[in-house]
Amino acid sequence: ALSFWALVAEAPTGNFRTLFHKGHGDDRTPSAWFHPDSMKLALRASMGEHRDLGADSVASVPLGEWCHLAFVFTNRSSDLADGRGETSEPRDHPFALSFFLNGAHDVTINYPGWVASNWDDLRVGKDPHRLR
Repeated sequence: ALSFWALVAEAPTGNFRTLFHKGHGDDRTPSAWFHPDSMKLALRASMGEHRDLGADSVASVPLGEWCHLAFVFTNRSSDLADGRGETSEPRDHPFALSFFLNGAHDVTINYPGWVASNWDDLRVGKDPHRLR
């Protein structure tokens, strides 16, 4: 899980803005980006040849006020692979990402396969590769 308080001070700019991502290039898994023209989040992960799978938040992150953001990553792949795990989730969804805004569940994304892993750093806030 990744959980933190944030005060977002930058209004929409017309470009995607980084909230966080792990990795760089095409393998930024997991990641959350502010949409170019709104305060909604684009929640994404990479799977094999699909580098940008996910969904958008339902709620908008408030601008200029403190809010609590929580991201819960569920990996059921080891339990499903060896048949030991019991789960109420479909067997063809070994990974899930859930987003909570101020304690309220916003969206859960069930990924239909194994999400790509990487050894890169987790970056929160402005992307150092995109500084102007």
